[in-house]
Amino acid sequence: MYAIHSSLSGWDFMTHGSLYLRYTSQNVNNPEKRGDDDIDFPNWLMLMAGRDFSGGKHRVDFRTMFSLDPLTEGGNGYPLLFATGETWHGKPLVDRQHPHDLFMELATTLMHRLSDDNQIFLYFGLPGEPALGPSAFMHRSSNQTNPDAVISHHYQDATHITFGVGTLGWMNRLFKVDGSIFTGREPDEERLDINHPRFDSYSLRLSVNPTRTFAAQVSSGFLKSPEASEPDDDLMRATASVHHVLPFPAGKSLSSSLVYGGNSLVGSDDGIRNSFTLESEWDWNLGTFYGRGEAVQKTAKDLGIGVSEDAFWTNAITLGSGVRLFRKLQMQTLLGAQGTINFPATELKPYYGDVPLSFEVFLKISPDIMMMAMKPEPKMERETKHRGLEGDGPGNHGTGH
Repeated sequence: MYAIHSSLSGWDFMTHGSLYLRYTSQNVNNPEKRGDDDIDFPNWLMLMAGRDFSGGKHRVDFRTMFSLDPLTEGGNGYPLLFATGETWHGKPLVDRQHPHDLFMELATTLMHRLSDDNQIFLYFGLPGEPALGPSAFMHRSSNQTNPDAVISHHYQDATHITFGVGTLGWMNRLFKVDGSIFTGREPDEERLDINHPRFDSYSLRLSVNPTRTFAAQVSSGFLKSPEASEPDDDLMRATASVHHVLPFPAGKSLSSSLVYGGNSLVGSDDGIRNSFTLESEWDWNLGTFYGRGEAVQKTAKDLGIGVSEDAFWTNAITLGSGVRLFRKLQMQTLLGAQGTINFPATELKPYYGDVPLSFEVFLKISPDIMMMAMKPEPKMERETKHRGLEGDGPGNHGTGH
């Protein structure tokens, strides 16, 4: 985990976050085609606090998450080939990843322990994250260095910022079942405010943690009018994911994730638009090596090249590395670079070229690795850690699945 942890008067505190200073250039080998370059500063900060009551029978957690992306990225976000979703100045964003909102999460969780191995919980966020999908891309240990969102974001984990979420769940040492009612509409263009909650959508998720190093989930949900540019379109979304961390001595680790996400338009015969993401990151003392492969179906309408709902496959492979320059005061600074090669469908090549290439260089500032104890612990302490701030909490913004 990249975090700073502390305790005071029975409260546990956790700080996560990252700031990138980056230059990115998309489709460098086809300057006459689609693509752009930019100097930008993607960033986010998460603060969590929680404590047990009544000898561990009850727990309350508070989570806040913020981003200055609206100021450092601008309203139209950053260049990213084949990224789609949300709008700017009333027009759908295409080949750009939208910025995060200033308020990414303002949420609380109330837990009640039924027994040593059973808990129920209530979660409310404005904004928050419903029981749908895997951990968002920036929180996965398999994706700690890559500054880019997945181009499958709006198939897999885009609901990690939802203005209005209520979740009820149960979990034990192995399983978690949670269901949500939430606002289906994506955040609007006013990135500095809090959107009006609607609670017009719903989802259900089953998660499993068979070991401390393995997590998986399957989930499905109905999203009412998610895109402002297509207000009459409702979606059904299905996701599945598997996450694994292989720990080594001295804080080294190999983390991997396989994520599936699919969208289908309610009332349409066009079928499911699918996406797959496979990513891994090797973290060692001096830095990181990482890779990501994606395969996603985008329509001509999605990409702004027509009105057809026919889906075309596009594939992308990214390889990168980061070198730690400084480690001090529980913080770290990495210098990194990565390259991406895209393989668009034949129908898309007139707009993007045969094999679009992209690259970026960046400086990342974030909390350093926080070592998690692997030795046996007393049962109640282990349960408190695992089900509280440091493990599989009700939402996915944190460090659990």
